[in-house]
Amino acid sequence: MTHPVEVFPDRESFARRAVEIVEGAVDRARAERARALIALSGGSTPRRAYELLGERGSLAAPDVEIFFADERCVPPSDHASNYRLVAETVGDAGNVRRIRGEIEPDDAALEYESLLRERFGEGPPAFDLLLLGIGADGHTASLFPDAPELAGRERWVVATREVHAWVRRVTLTLPVVNAGREAVMLATGAEKAKAVAEVLAGGRVPAARVLGARLLLDEAAAGGSQPPAPRPRADELLDLGTEGAGDET
Repeated sequence: MTHPVEVFPDRESFARRAVEIVEGAVDRARAERARALIALSGGSTPRRAYELLGERGSLAAPDVEIFFADERCVPPSDHASNYRLVAETVGDAGNVRRIRGEIEPDDAALEYESLLRERFGEGPPAFDLLLLGIGADGHTASLFPDAPELAGRERWVVATREVHAWVRRVTLTLPVVNAGREAVMLATGAEKAKAVAEVLAGGRVPAARVLGARLLLDEAAAGGSQPPAPRPRADELLDLGTEGAGDET
């Protein structure tokens, strides 16, 4: 399956486009069902987009519920917590449904799956948008290459058996990721170029198994594997102003 690809010359235009996609998904969901259910990821790549969403108050509404694609098994105050990233940038207006990374990982996974089943009912939850990343090894959410979690079909949420970057993790499974109405994968930096190329070639890495996801890339992550998509004109980007804009350090 092909993936729509958009390539951007800098982190600011990349982040603005991510914001535009998130807000568009929320607006469509509100128009159709009077609510929006989205799943976010952590890491450094989406931080600027989250900051912009927070400044705009785009997700601080009772008709928007924020879930997580995955979480590290750490307390919510830990610097590695995906919840902490979202709370500090997007904000938590009482509408953020966090994974309790501070409890035993398998218990946290069962608890979060129970929450999703209560919220969504029968069948895998159809999130209006899943915002995902791509790791240098091709993982997405916390679905890692050759991990047993990739084979899961019945469970919606599982804990990883292995430790990844010093902790176990809790993650949505592939059936849930692929049940979403829209999935967007973000990747920046040359260290992601090989994984991105494998996704675009239909390879075997986990990120390649997210069906039809849109890829937002910077030029380093694109790595010449695909010609850049036409870039939006300045007047087509979100009117977010230029104050404070600039490359990440």
